[in-house]
Formats: sequence, structure tokens, C-alpha cells
Amino acid sequence: MDTPSSRKVSNFTLRDADESDYWFVKKLYIQTMKPLLMKLDAWDETDVINKFNGHYKLTEVQVILVDDRNVGWLQISETAQEWELAQIHIEQEFCSQGIGTQLIRKLMKEAQKKGKSVCLSVVRGNPALSLYQRLRFSIIGEDEQKLHMRWDSDLSMEP
Repeated sequence: MDTPSSRKVSNFTLRDADESDYWFVKKLYIQTMKPLLMKLDAWDETDVINKFNGHYKLTEVQVILVDDRNVGWLQISETAQEWELAQIHIEQEFCSQGIGTQLIRKLMKEAQKKGKSVCLSVVRGNPALSLYQRLRFSIIGEDEQKLHMRWDSDLSMEP
């Protein structure tokens, strides 16, 4: 019998977020960030919410759906040189099922077509770090809470 963590989800869809998604997005952000930041002794809910509100841009957000259920979201921006994966958050029961990998590979393919890099930052201790390393993202900087990473479009897509 397949358990949620042992199966791969390939039938997810994306839709552009609208104003009604704000509370879902914010709630999932807090659920995923709080345990990571608490381990770093860096959880300050007011500060986290203020930073979230300062960086959240509705026009850059897409909601991830499985069977018409909101299960995650991502925020991506584009500059002349790169794509930035500013956020990706997936409900715990849908983690490790291939959704993040598929979404990031799609972004990498788009970046490769345009000759751009993909950059992101990951909170220290986040299990997603192994995914980013497997996809050949390199650490280009760091601070107390995050590792800053980049994948260059001249790299092969396959690990």
C-alpha cells in the first residue's frame, strides 16, 4: 500500500494566485518556516510576518494544486540575468513526492532557454537543501540564517 510519502505526485497543477489566496499562502509560510527558524533561535513572529508582507508579490505567486486542493505555493521573479525562486512551500504531507523537483526543473529549463541562472536562498537546516544540491545548485553566499544558491544555465540539467 502506498503511503503519501512513498508515492510520487505527477498530477499537480499550478494556477495564478489571487487575493483570496493570501491567508492560505501566509499560513503555509508560517507553518513551514517556524520550525526551521526556531531551531536557529531566530523565530520572531512579528518580524517574520513583516518580512513576509514586504516580500509577497501577488503577481509572482502561483498556487500548487493536487486534485483541486491547494497544497503549496511558489513565488518566482525574473530579471535580465536570472530567475529567482523567492519562495516554495509545500504542505508536509505532499513533501518528498517529486512536486518541488518537477517545478524547479521546469524553471531551470526555462532559464536554460533564455541563458539565465536560477537563484534561491534556503534556511539552514531545511531538508530541501539536498534537493537543491542534487539539482546542482551551488552555494554562492551565506548569512546567519540562509544559504544563497545559484544554478547556471550552462550546466547540464541531469545530476
